Amino acid sequence: MQKIKSVLVDKVKNLEIILVGGGSRDNTVQVAQSLGMRVIRQSRPGFGIALLEGFRASGGRLCLTLDADFSHDPIFIPSMLKEIDNCDVVVAFRYVKGGSSNTTLFRQLLSRLFNLVFQFGLSLPIKDNTGNFRLYKKGVLDSILKDEFREIENFAILPAVLVKVFAKGWLIKEIPFHYSSRKFGSSNFRLFKFLFEYIRFFMIMERKKQYIIR
Repeated sequence: MQKIKSVLVDKVKNLEIILVGGGSRDNTVQVAQSLGMRVIRQSRPGFGIALLEGFRASGGRLCLTLDADFSHDPIFIPSMLKEIDNCDVVVAFRYVKGGSSNTTLFRQLLSRLFNLVFQFGLSLPIKDNTGNFRLYKKGVLDSILKDEFREIENFAILPAVLVKVFAKGWLIKEIPFHYSSRKFGSSNFRLFKFLFEYIRFFMIMERKKQYIIR
């Protein structure tokens, strides 16, 4: 939190940091509250549930999402703020000139594969559909939250959100950033669950492909 505040001290007047979690057994909640964060306990398990409930709780003109394990370095936030004046959503992109990812080669290949499948299979003009480091205008979120995100409760929420954003005609821009492997906490990455969920999401979207075309 302190690093986020330090990079935004001269750029954002009113800043609220929201931590959405599923009931940590350590002292995460107490530490977050002592630092001035607003803590929300999600109603049901799942990354997707946490993200949507964070969206609904956000009251600012802009909403930034990032993972709390420092895999998304706040130092890139000013660049995202600079770009948001020219679009509606800024996506921090790992696999482009100027960007990078220091995860294992296997995870990089898997991530690239799914992003290619979403990009070409669903006709999405975004190259990184599975990252959570994004900056949204609140109006964008208000428009997509009117819809339902049925059958999507975990990581597939990330491409699902961009599908709805694109379908509604909002402008999305990607900028490069460096993705770091998790510095704190244990990874929730479970390969087979990850594969199953994205494959299932793609099949659902294929059946509803007319929803994407505009």
